Amino acid sequence: MPPRADSSPSMFSRRDWLRMWLQAAAVSTLVLTVYFIGYELIEQLWMKEHLPVDRLFTLHRYRGLLASMLIGTTSIYVIWRSRRSYDQAFAQAYVEVEETMKARTRALEQNQAFTERLFDALQDRLIVLDRNGVIVKANRVALEGISCRSPVGHTCSMLGGACSPSAEGCVAARAQRTRLPIIGQCIRTDARSGRMYAIDAYPVPDLDGKGPLVIESARDITEAKQLEARVLYQEKLAALGVLATGIAHDIVNPLASMSSELEMIEGETDLGRVQASIAVLRGQVSRIDRCLREMTDFARRRGDEISAVPIRVAVDDALRMVRHDPRARKVSFTIEVGADLPPLRLVEDHLVMVLVNLLINAFDAMPDGGSLTLRSRRDAGGVTLTITDTGSGMSDEIRKRALEPLFTTKGGGKGTGLGLSVSADIVRDAGGTLALTSSLGHGTTVTLHFGAACFEGAEVASA
Repeated sequence: MPPRADSSPSMFSRRDWLRMWLQAAAVSTLVLTVYFIGYELIEQLWMKEHLPVDRLFTLHRYRGLLASMLIGTTSIYVIWRSRRSYDQAFAQAYVEVEETMKARTRALEQNQAFTERLFDALQDRLIVLDRNGVIVKANRVALEGISCRSPVGHTCSMLGGACSPSAEGCVAARAQRTRLPIIGQCIRTDARSGRMYAIDAYPVPDLDGKGPLVIESARDITEAKQLEARVLYQEKLAALGVLATGIAHDIVNPLASMSSELEMIEGETDLGRVQASIAVLRGQVSRIDRCLREMTDFARRRGDEISAVPIRVAVDDALRMVRHDPRARKVSFTIEVGADLPPLRLVEDHLVMVLVNLLINAFDAMPDGGSLTLRSRRDAGGVTLTITDTGSGMSDEIRKRALEPLFTTKGGGKGTGLGLSVSADIVRDAGGTLALTSSLGHGTTVTLHFGAACFEGAEVASA
């Protein structure tokens, strides 16, 4: 029987040697027993009658030597059989291990080839960095446009100096340091091509003792950002169209006053009355200029530059715009937004656009008037801004779909179905959340929450 596998480095374990000794002893005992019984029978039946005593004594000595030879031969035979059984078992196990290794090697090669094809098939730019920021692997997209040399073996600089691992805000270095994935927190523009990239980083455990690696993904979001900007601009124009009637009314009244003043001073010779009318005219011109400036400020595109935006200033800008809406005259406003809130890190125009969209939606829910409350709250987790109206509210079914793109309950071409969806995307891109609470007949509350990470460089604490 083949010996059992053992952790001992020798060919046979201690138990194998004991087993072979017992086998050899048992076989030898059997052989000697048969040998001595046969010899005694022959001696008693034939030798004692035909051979003298000295010959019997000599045969007894040879019998002992022959017994020793039988014991040795039996032991060697038992060891040989065990070794042969071991060799056969080892050969069979070796063949099985070799076949298993070949199968696993083929599977590994197939998996590696599939991973390589998948790595190169992805449209995102993927690079693998070591702890020193040196590129150890790059996919096809990352190699495109690099005609002078392969980036592998060189420090990462695919998007210019800002992508250096020593640069402030490098997501790959932060992922290595924290051992956590960094997703959706970095957007960079390639100075050479002008393309915009969303940079994510995923740490990889140390597998071979060379230190942790990081997979850095750069996704081209230029078209998406351009489309988002166009949609946002269209939403601004749609909101501007809603406000145009109110602004026109605010311009018509000063024009009527100016016309009356001009009629009064026509042919007037009293210099004092003329000067008083000129002061009135100047005031009405300033009023018209202010309305047009507010309209122009809202309509123009301010770019996509992220800056520190005071929340109260954005709220005031949005309120200044929507107060031109005729429906705003039927609404009572309660503003409880602190002026000491830390500034948000986002595009200023985007935040104003979100607030204008939400305020116009509140006006739509209160066609006969009502009350509108804007309230802010600070806590350890950031800042929460709520906009509450006393309008008609929404059913659960509508509320669940309200943030879907192109979903609208406004008939007659009055809504694009993109206002809430775009607003939610803007808030999400800034690191915040937008949530709706509503019920039919009890109004709607829109909650904007911006976590502490949205206030870069600003301390957010409970008030």
